[in-house]
Amino acid sequence: EPGRNEVTLQPGASESIPMTAMVPVDAPAHKPVPVAVRAQTEDKRFISVYADIAVDPDAEPVAPTRAWNIPDALRGGLDVAHRRYGATLSAVPEPRGDTQRQLDALIDGRSAQGSGASFDLRRDAPLEHTIDLAGSEPVPVAGFALNPLARIGVNFAPADVELQLSTDGSNFETVETGSVLSVGTDQYVTLDTPVRATHARMLLEGAWTGEIGRRLTLGEVKVIAEPGYAPAGVGA
Repeated sequence: EPGRNEVTLQPGASESIPMTAMVPVDAPAHKPVPVAVRAQTEDKRFISVYADIAVDPDAEPVAPTRAWNIPDALRGGLDVAHRRYGATLSAVPEPRGDTQRQLDALIDGRSAQGSGASFDLRRDAPLEHTIDLAGSEPVPVAGFALNPLARIGVNFAPADVELQLSTDGSNFETVETGSVLSVGTDQYVTLDTPVRATHARMLLEGAWTGEIGRRLTLGEVKVIAEPGYAPAGVGA
């Protein structure tokens, strides 16, 4: 992770920014690990650079730590958007091809290349994904997880995401905005405090590819309840 998230440069200027790299325990031995860094402007133009890090399996660990990729506030929380627990998802517009299979793939708890759903981007409005959450009572929603690993790779992930919650399925309140990075892993959003809801909605706009193909893909959506909560009749 970088020492600073933002920097302002004059034309032709340069600046060094310290970086911290965390090496996982399963890094392949005797094989360089590629590391990529991408800088992005406010209008979403970006440039990337790459470098290889040599791996020595006999090297002593430097600042070892137990790393969890799931935020503490979400760890152990039930995915109340999972179709196994009775959640359903609808989308406007509907995905290309086998509509129901693709919608089910977004809330089946799995992300894989060739899975998920593919949508045509709308020029005049965002894509809308609405989830009727598990159970019949409002759920204390603690956060979300989005994974872009889908049918045609991660580069068609949504560049702008607005996350909303509702207690009646009609009136929604925005609880978070952001982007889904083109990295094939769960990306978490943690709310400051849990918000009770019966429905969740995502408004998706623009893919990282820009106008190329006018398509947007997504692999998996999770709506995570406050740890310890389970809808009536549903066990974690």
